[in-house]
Amino acid sequence: MERRLVVWPGWLGGPDDAPRPEWDSPAGEWLAQAQVERLVAPEQVSRTPEVAWFGLEPHLYTTEDGPLAVGAMGKDFPGPEGARDTLFALDWMTLDADNQLALMNAPTGEAWQALTAALKPLSTPRLTLAAVRGHCALAWHQGSLDLGVLAPAEAAGKAWLSALPQGDGEPMLRRFIDDGINILMEHEINRRRVDEGHAPWLVLWPWGPGFRPDWPSFGMPFGSPLGVVTSQRRVRGIAYWLGVPEQALDCRLEVMPTPPDDSEEREYTWREWAESNLDPRAGKEAARISVVHTTHEGQPGEVVGLMAQGGGDLRAGNGLPFDARALDERRAPRTGLVEAVRQALRAPLGSTDTHA
Repeated sequence: MERRLVVWPGWLGGPDDAPRPEWDSPAGEWLAQAQVERLVAPEQVSRTPEVAWFGLEPHLYTTEDGPLAVGAMGKDFPGPEGARDTLFALDWMTLDADNQLALMNAPTGEAWQALTAALKPLSTPRLTLAAVRGHCALAWHQGSLDLGVLAPAEAAGKAWLSALPQGDGEPMLRRFIDDGINILMEHEINRRRVDEGHAPWLVLWPWGPGFRPDWPSFGMPFGSPLGVVTSQRRVRGIAYWLGVPEQALDCRLEVMPTPPDDSEEREYTWREWAESNLDPRAGKEAARISVVHTTHEGQPGEVVGLMAQGGGDLRAGNGLPFDARALDERRAPRTGLVEAVRQALRAPLGSTDTHA
C-alpha cells in the first residue's frame, strides 16, 4: 500500500489568522471538509528539527547548515567529503548604499548559471566552491571549526567589513568573500539589474560550518524503503547523510516549499497539489496520505502543527477544521511529531509489501 507523509511547513499561521477559504473546485470543497486527526506536539529543540519528519529523534541527529548544503548536492558534489573538511553553506546577499549586508533571494535559471560560472575562479587547492542543483556550498579541505561565522540573518544590517569571519582560516575566507564581490560587481547581469533599479547579487556568504555527520544508516524502520521528494536544501541534505534516496517510492516523505507571500498564489499552490494528489471521488482506491501543516513560528518541527490522515479521505477526524483554528482546541489527541510520523508511514498489519 502506498504511504505518503506530506509536510507543509509554515502554511498554518496562528489561531487568530483567517481560516483557509473554501475553493470553488471539487478538491477544494472536499478539502474544506478535512478534519484534524491529531495535534502534533513539539519535539526537543535541535539544530536539525526536520529529522523528526523521518521518524527519528532530532536531538540524536544534529549537524550544521554547511554539511546539509553539501548533502543536498548528493553525489554531484565536485570535491571530496573528508571527515576533516569544513563544509559551509553559501547564501546570496547584496550590499545597500551604505555597504551594509542585506538578505537576497537566490538567482534562478540562466542568471544562476551565469553568476555561478563566473565565480569558479574562487576555488583554490584548499577551497572547493560547488554550485549544483540550485544550491551553493564550500569545502575547506582539512579545515577547522575554531572560527566565528555569522548566519545571513545575523549578518544582515551590518557593514560587511565588520561581519566577516574571524578565527582559523580568517584571511582565506575573507579573501573568498572579497574576491567574490569584485567578480559579481562587474558582472553584466548585476550591471543590468542596477540600471533597472533592482538589487544586484553581490555577496556569496559562507556560514554554518561543520564536518560531515557520522550518522547510522537509515535502514527500513517502516517495513519498506523510504523515499524523499522535496526541493528544500536542508531536507535534501538530511536525506543524503541518512542514505535515504530522493525517489517517489511507495513509502515516502514529501516536504513542500515554504508558502508564497501572496495569498492568491498560496491558495493556487495548495489547491493544485490537492487536485493532483487527493481524489474526492468515492470508491477510488487511493494512497494512505497524511498531511502535516506547521505554523510560521520557529524552525519547522519545533512548533505545534496539525495532522490529517486517511486512506484517500481526510474527513475522518475529531470534528475540528483543518486550519489554524484547531491549534487552541483540546479535543484532539496530542502526539509527538516523531511518533506521528512513524504511525503514518508504518506498513499496515497484513501488508503484502515484500519488505514488510
